[in-house]
Amino acid sequence: MAIPPRPDLPEPNPPGELPAATWRAIEALPLGLIVLGAVSVIGVAFLFLFPSASGETGDVSPAFFAFANLVQQVLLMAGVAIWIRFVSHGRLATLAVPPRRWTDPLVGMLAGLVLIFIALVVSSAVTSLVTLVVGHTPSAPEQIPEDVNGGLLAVSGVVVVLLAPTAEEMFFRGFLYRGLRRRFGVWSSALISGGFFGLVHFAGVSFLLIIPSLVLVGVGLAWIYERRGSLIAPIAAHATFNLLGFLAILAGRR
Repeated sequence: MAIPPRPDLPEPNPPGELPAATWRAIEALPLGLIVLGAVSVIGVAFLFLFPSASGETGDVSPAFFAFANLVQQVLLMAGVAIWIRFVSHGRLATLAVPPRRWTDPLVGMLAGLVLIFIALVVSSAVTSLVTLVVGHTPSAPEQIPEDVNGGLLAVSGVVVVLLAPTAEEMFFRGFLYRGLRRRFGVWSSALISGGFFGLVHFAGVSFLLIIPSLVLVGVGLAWIYERRGSLIAPIAAHATFNLLGFLAILAGRR
């Protein structure tokens, strides 16, 4: 006996046919600013809760780094969900969060391996080009400070491998990319959303070395989302990408 489809979920869409978003891409701007404002307010409170041991201006404690990043990702997820539900009056199921096929996580993990290879090639090319221009090899960006260790490193690992992929895919692919797809084609929307995805990871001059590769990763994640019709696939790809990067950071500390 066939099981009837649940009425609260959208009908599955063929690959390449995501359902139209109930929001516009421009709405990502106020949403992002609201989340940024909330993160800033909590960040100020965290500066008093987790003061820097050095006392230097601009320096942050390991606890601040770990918990501020955790709060940022949680607020981003909550912001997307609240905006879709109460501002756009849509359903969270329109993000196509449930996997449409049991293979979506597997495809995502395999795509993550491909994306990290592409990122390594592009980053190496950018580093080589900068070395030729400035005459010396630039230092790689410190994505997790050396003094973040022990339990705080474990918290950072959870953020990097689980929370960040989920929150960033909800915002950049589920919200921004889908909003862009209301007006633009796949590749235009992927390039724009991928560009913003790369730029938000800027945290200093040294991060310019990895932003081009992250832009391409963002484009790849949008394409995966488009093809699979489920946010699970790019989340799995993003998580795999971040996991390998996190393990590389741990290996570099030995």
